[in-house]
Amino acid sequence: LYSELYSHQAEACSQNQKILDAVDTVLPYCPKGAITVMDRGCDRAIIINGLLEKQRGFIIRQTGKRTVYFKGTAIPLKSVSRKVQLKYRHRVGRIHKNKTERLVYDCGAKKIRLTKDGPDLWLVVLKEKRRGHCWLLCRFENVTDAGEAVALAIKGYGYRWKIEEVHRQVKKDYALEAIRLQRYEALKSMNALLWMALSFLYTRLEPLALDIIYHPKLGLANRRKLKDMLRFIYYKLAESVKRILAISDFRRRRQRPLYNGKQISFTFLS
Repeated sequence: LYSELYSHQAEACSQNQKILDAVDTVLPYCPKGAITVMDRGCDRAIIINGLLEKQRGFIIRQTGKRTVYFKGTAIPLKSVSRKVQLKYRHRVGRIHKNKTERLVYDCGAKKIRLTKDGPDLWLVVLKEKRRGHCWLLCRFENVTDAGEAVALAIKGYGYRWKIEEVHRQVKKDYALEAIRLQRYEALKSMNALLWMALSFLYTRLEPLALDIIYHPKLGLANRRKLKDMLRFIYYKLAESVKRILAISDFRRRRQRPLYNGKQISFTFLS
């Protein structure tokens, strides 16, 4: 929905304000009550306070460095997380490099505040066996049960993994980071054009994904199993575009219009 380059040197506004403006731009196109999901890079007081001022729902992964208020007392976030009973277990599938990882999390949640008189927020704590703790600071409307808060936080944060995979795929298949232009505004324009093209391709090709993957002339289905190809179909769709363009001849021009007395018809050479 939104992608924009940002330079500390070239932009007039701060990065924090740019992020908040992006949220304000996207949310009118989302269902009412949509929840903003952000990674640790957005664990900043300015961003969190900006979302709270407008009563936005959010899930923001924490760095663990802040102090919060728990039962009226200021306590380091990590100390609060030790008080959370991890009594809920969730199994999730995470897409990573076109493969699905099966993860099991022990989870729990407690209500906290960022300031003594601030609104109640959920601190959701996740613990995966092979990794350390993960903390999610959440603001949910009408969620009063810890189990419901945990389920909603995991579901929302799972979408961030998918968005991350989209960016990984675009960098790999469309060489986003290899674009070289001298002017900053030109880079921003090229970034916008690239994402517009990708949006056009994917919204048109996704309904035809199975037909494209199994098309005999493209040869996309002869090496992998079906489950492997459908994990993240955009890799296959990008490969299909590459192969189609490789055999296309753009040097041939269309024929001149033919007039048959009633209408002009156009004939195109394939």
